[in-house]
Amino acid sequence: MPRRSLIEQLDDAVQAAISNPAAALPRGNAGVSPLVRVAAELRDLPREQFKTRLKAELKRRQPMTTVAEPIAAVHPVATPRLTFKDVAKAIEFYQKALEATETWRFNVEAKLGMPKSKLGTRPS
Repeated sequence: MPRRSLIEQLDDAVQAAISNPAAALPRGNAGVSPLVRVAAELRDLPREQFKTRLKAELKRRQPMTTVAEPIAAVHPVATPRLTFKDVAKAIEFYQKALEATETWRFNVEAKLGMPKSKLGTRPS
């Protein structure tokens, strides 16, 4: 009779332990026995209480949509924004540090660079 591999022995022992929970655990190779004991401890999982709760939770959820939203409808946008307490000082800093040239500036009620619709609101 050909010698059986460890995986074949383990498979047979686990199948026997699962199919007949009342029977004694089958004896086998020393490398297989600890794994068969673990399988025997796990054979009653998941417990009925867990299965019942999971089933109830799955029934309560809204069904998933079957129509995917077209990629063109999704517009991920990142808009950089800098805010300053003193815009004039920031402009002066950029001119010195980066040799920047100011090309245009507008004043709105003593605040630089903010349209009237934004006055009185704090940037997020």
